[in-house]
Amino acid sequence: MRIEKRLLILDDDELICKTIADVAKKDGFTVRYTTDYPTFQNLLDNWLPHNVIIDLNMPTMDGVQILNALADQGNQSKIVICSGVSERIIEAAARSAKARGLNIIGILPKPFYVKQIRDVLHEPLHNDNKHALKNVLQQQQAYDVNAIKNKLTHAIEHNIITFAVQPIIKCRTHQIKGFEVLARWQDDELGFISPDVFIKIAENHHLIDALTLLIFKQALTWFSELMQHCTLLSKEHKNKLTLSLNISACSLQQDHMVSELANLCADLTISPSNVILELTETAAMEDPILSMDLLTRLRLKGFRLSIDDFGTGFSSMLQLVRLPFSELKIDRSFTMTALDAEESKIVINATIELAHRLGLKVTAEGIEDEATLALLKRMNADNAQGYFIARPMAADKVTAWIEHNTQASEEKRIAILKAYELLDSPEEERFDRITRLAARLFNVPVSVFSLIDTNRQWFKSRKGTDLKETPRSVAFCDHTIREQHTFIVPDAQQDERFKRNSLVTDSPHIRFYAGYPVTVTEGESLGALCIIDNKPRAFSAKDSALLKSLAELVTIELQNSANSHADPITGLMDRKSFEKRAMLLNELCRKEGLTYLMLYFDLNGFNEINQQYGRLTGEEVLQEFANDLKSTFRESDLIARLGLDEFIVVMISNHDIDVEQLIQRLRDTIGFKKHNSANLPAIAFSYGSAISNAARPMTLQQLYHKADVMMHINSESKANRLLTPD
Repeated sequence: MRIEKRLLILDDDELICKTIADVAKKDGFTVRYTTDYPTFQNLLDNWLPHNVIIDLNMPTMDGVQILNALADQGNQSKIVICSGVSERIIEAAARSAKARGLNIIGILPKPFYVKQIRDVLHEPLHNDNKHALKNVLQQQQAYDVNAIKNKLTHAIEHNIITFAVQPIIKCRTHQIKGFEVLARWQDDELGFISPDVFIKIAENHHLIDALTLLIFKQALTWFSELMQHCTLLSKEHKNKLTLSLNISACSLQQDHMVSELANLCADLTISPSNVILELTETAAMEDPILSMDLLTRLRLKGFRLSIDDFGTGFSSMLQLVRLPFSELKIDRSFTMTALDAEESKIVINATIELAHRLGLKVTAEGIEDEATLALLKRMNADNAQGYFIARPMAADKVTAWIEHNTQASEEKRIAILKAYELLDSPEEERFDRITRLAARLFNVPVSVFSLIDTNRQWFKSRKGTDLKETPRSVAFCDHTIREQHTFIVPDAQQDERFKRNSLVTDSPHIRFYAGYPVTVTEGESLGALCIIDNKPRAFSAKDSALLKSLAELVTIELQNSANSHADPITGLMDRKSFEKRAMLLNELCRKEGLTYLMLYFDLNGFNEINQQYGRLTGEEVLQEFANDLKSTFRESDLIARLGLDEFIVVMISNHDIDVEQLIQRLRDTIGFKKHNSANLPAIAFSYGSAISNAARPMTLQQLYHKADVMMHINSESKANRLLTPD
């Protein structure tokens, strides 16, 4: 038997009514429409349509008033909001109507197309679950509250209420970051009862503390066992796992809860720093003074605190800043619309930036597809949670999920590594320059850029070692790629993880190691930039920041490999390639307080050489001067040919640089070679220098200008001119 689908349209434009009606009829709807509200209300009451389309811009009673009237009547039709106003206004009306309990299935901005009408009339499948849940809640509300309260009391006393967990991953690496605990109640008579129902009843009937402690004890006991017995994660990884537990605002008013929670962690040998207590933004603001006291006490005990559903409340920014939170969770209402709604993107981006400036971590909820996860990654969200990553699961399913997730992540990482076609490739100056620079800045004998393959560690660039690869099983860098920060081993002989490692007990006898993961835009860590010493040493926060900056230079080289340019005559970098790297190094020096020196060279009389000796001889002169520069300056310095007879060198250092000494060394190099090589036309150069440092930072263009001015001053004084003797 065919079920009739009835559609009622309210719009002040009869032509629009007819257009929508024609499309809907072809899709099997029985349609009626009207341009005035009284007729609409009469049809609504007597014809009982399944679907309703309402225009916001009605002449006598606007659409918002009509929607409010439908909400007061308890209308259950599937409603589409239609209007020619901005989409943001329509979405605001839709959110308000949903909050009032109306079943809003979509919006229809004007002007529209036939496909848009068809799409909006067919409710998305994922809404079915929402309606099923709504029906369950309505059924539960039909029971006497006291009866549910009595059942809840019994369920708490007899451990009938249990928990599920939903994994949370790191956005950047996709590694497991922790789990959120979700209370679950399956009653023999009522079936599944939503936490939204029984938690509210627990709060209203003084059962919430008992319920909270029950769930906390169950979940923390499981978490303790996971930390002790799970062999799929390293000890370091397990030590950083977190368990997020929701806490009610009512419990924040109970002074004893702080001690109860701390004692529970102590009994189970769980560090409070592994526990994140989540409370909603609204709950935190109900009594901010009391909240501040108890939340501060929880932080003093070592617990972390998270604002759940951030952005959905109406608290003041000042109160949020004052309360001692360590992280916030962006509500799913923003993340689930981020791909389509520009406003949601703006809110998410601003929230992440605000949180990071306040020193807070950010977790995005409601991730339901790969595109949204990629967007949140680009926005620098720290963590992600949602159905795309994993649905809530029973605690005994977690180990299998970790195994599957770890394997899938590693397979993806290896696939991306191979796609870059770096393994077993020739040495490249662009990477070697960075490893040399790292070795020099940190004054260590060894620096490498490693790539972690399936079963081996292969060195794409190395300074100070003859090793080309090692087994992955002994690679320090294999630990580094699992991190999002600098991995430091101050003394490998005193570290249980490495003291029996063959790279420590045998050559090269590693004592100190520091590495930072090299992560590509896909979010995968392909390898690491690391420095190694054969004696123990300390490594400061400033050192870590510098190593991170150098690793980011490696990442940028990876992303720009196809765009690398070389001068065809000298083999040096050309202007485009030089300026890209010079700007990155300038930014590095600015951040880390290093000295940045630019030396600008011009060959005097080069046009005359071309005219007198010919183009080929002129090219030989250019090649010879390029070789002189490479012989004089360090392998870690940037050397480029900018134009016809213009050359440039950039050096960075953590101490002052003696420019005159460098220029004299270049003069000596040229003079020595001219006495001991085939005759070439006389080479003369002018130079100018410019320095940027913490006291006087300069942009690349300012450095260019300063060096050019100084070159002309030096040229006029003939202080730096050299003529090679015949």
